Amino acid sequence: MVIYIAIAVIVVVAAIFFYRKKRKKDMAAGLEIYDASGKLIFDLANQTSYVMGTGNTGTQNGSLNDSKITAKTWVIILSCPADGQIPYFTVTAGKISWQFLGGERVPSTKNVTFMYGAY
Repeated sequence: MVIYIAIAVIVVVAAIFFYRKKRKKDMAAGLEIYDASGKLIFDLANQTSYVMGTGNTGTQNGSLNDSKITAKTWVIILSCPADGQIPYFTVTAGKISWQFLGGERVPSTKNVTFMYGAY
């Protein structure tokens, strides 16, 4: 009788192990970004991304020109002064522009450093 119970326990443990292993394999990992209407606009599991360069905003509104910049370019902030404003970035073909929405000047002498790339 003990042998049957031991075999049943082994079968149940094996079934749980294989179920969990299969379940983990089926789960995708990655980054998905949706627009305001809920449409998927970026899926890192199906697209690759690469870095094209970095830039500094200085203390006023401006832009960076690069012929590699397209509509599928992303921008992330790497560093920002604690007493400064975070700029609003816009991307158009060949150009990344930034604007400090609180005015023309940031109340700091430090630059906002950003990185940009494409997917």
